[in-house]
Amino acid sequence: MYSGAADVGTVMSTISAYGGTLLGGAGVIFGVFMATRKDTSSQQAHGVVESEAGKTTDVKNNQMFSYNIKVSGIKDSAGKELQAQTVILSSDRQLGIGEEVVVYYDPARPWAKLELKRVPYFAIGATITGISLLIIGAVWLNYYFVRRSKAYAAYRGVTGTVSAIKNM
Repeated sequence: MYSGAADVGTVMSTISAYGGTLLGGAGVIFGVFMATRKDTSSQQAHGVVESEAGKTTDVKNNQMFSYNIKVSGIKDSAGKELQAQTVILSSDRQLGIGEEVVVYYDPARPWAKLELKRVPYFAIGATITGISLLIIGAVWLNYYFVRRSKAYAAYRGVTGTVSAIKNM
């Protein structure tokens, strides 16, 4: 019985190692893509809140606030400053009338995509890559210990089997 449990643990560990490597590898690829992605909203402009345009709720039931914001200081890709315009932008926090805000934009398409928050693509990508590498390391460390110790392999076999039966 001890040998059978160790065999089950070895098989489960091998499957986990290869499956974890595939999922972790996909995570690394996606994380590197995010970290090296070109941040298009790289320029800053000046905005002043003129009035509230409404309130909505997002998919997580968080309150979102929409404001009419007069944006100035936007330059096109040639460096020419464009005329100030009033646009509607959303924020997850309440802003006061007359409050000054920083607006991020893409100089190639200045009025196409304005944002009050800048998405930290590098930080998101680096975090996803780091977590994926930890997953890969953990599954292969488990595989190493299962191959090295028959007692650990039996333990993994028994706990995996009990867990599978409990979840039926």
